Amino acid sequence: MKKTMILLFMCLFLPGLVSCSELQDASVSDAPAGSQDEADEGKTGTDAAVSDEAADYEDLLEEMRLEAAVNPWGDTQALSVAEEYSGVSLDPPGESCLPEGLKLETYRYTEEIIEARYTGGDNELVIRKSNTKKDRDLSGDHNTYSEEQLLEIQGVEVTCCGDGSLVNLALYNDGNGNFSISYNAGEEGRGLSEEELQKLIEERS
Repeated sequence: MKKTMILLFMCLFLPGLVSCSELQDASVSDAPAGSQDEADEGKTGTDAAVSDEAADYEDLLEEMRLEAAVNPWGDTQALSVAEEYSGVSLDPPGESCLPEGLKLETYRYTEEIIEARYTGGDNELVIRKSNTKKDRDLSGDHNTYSEEQLLEIQGVEVTCCGDGSLVNLALYNDGNGNFSISYNAGEEGRGLSEEELQKLIEERS
């Protein structure tokens, strides 16, 4: 009787247990073989994209460094931008103080120097200021002029270079910084009159 019950149990339940085990094994073995590979490939693709972006960014930085080495000057129409990047404040002359026909073209900046550039016709006026650089190093004008004289304007000593009557380059310190004023640099006979120069200097003193 006992043997009969055991045999009956084995006949009824063992096939089911075997089937479940086989189904479980089949579900594992039937999983798509490429699933893990695809996941790995997706991860690799993302890493490659990030790596490419980083490389592009480094290339851009290097390009900017090379450009700055070739031309360290920046241009802007906003005085505040030029002041921020140069670290120098500037009080530009009013329009009434400018030689006739001149208009602001741009503000320029580099480390420790700020510049206001005015043009009109074939005339060019460049005003620069720095708290550290001075004289010819500030102006960038290394032309040789026939006359150099010292004038006192608004209590400030101004070194003037030109043909003796018109000034192409003026250099001075008014206690608020070092200044250079260039007008048609290098072109003697096409400089500022003493009156025009005085207006520009008095405006900032």
